[in-house]
Amino acid sequence: MTDQQLTSSADRPASAAPSEAQPRPAAKPRPPRQRPARRFEVGPVSEIPPGARKIVNPRGNLSIGIFNINGSFYALKNTCPHMGGPLCAGLQTGTTRATTTPDGRFETEWIRDNEIIACPWHHWEFDILTGKTVFPSRQRVATYEVTVEDIARMADARVETYPVVVESAMVYLELR
Repeated sequence: MTDQQLTSSADRPASAAPSEAQPRPAAKPRPPRQRPARRFEVGPVSEIPPGARKIVNPRGNLSIGIFNINGSFYALKNTCPHMGGPLCAGLQTGTTRATTTPDGRFETEWIRDNEIIACPWHHWEFDILTGKTVFPSRQRVATYEVTVEDIARMADARVETYPVVVESAMVYLELR
């Protein structure tokens, strides 16, 4: 052994004390890392009428279902978190809830028509608006932001333009 190995902590200068003796400054929390948004043109609004869906592949093997629910657009990852089934190819439906009639009888009421998607493999149901399961569970499917833009606004102001009549709009998927 060398002399250096035999010295005790009492023989060391204060600056050489072990790190646990000196409190470390608190680490600053890092903001969540976000990918820059990439736009993917889904197509004209007319291709996805209310109650319909369109499945797109914006990044090779990434498959996403775009849904038009009463004129509002939503996007879900096309992979069921249960067993990896093609979620967005399943039955688009609603759900029921229990109600009580004025005379005290119990009935079921049909609600949220076209807002629920059922996986075709095992029929797990997910809320298209939020990605959460309809039943109590921590499982959820990824959701994506969807925007609809007027085609007339897409024209570049530096280009010579002519009056146009807007008859449709385009749907865009925002990937982060």
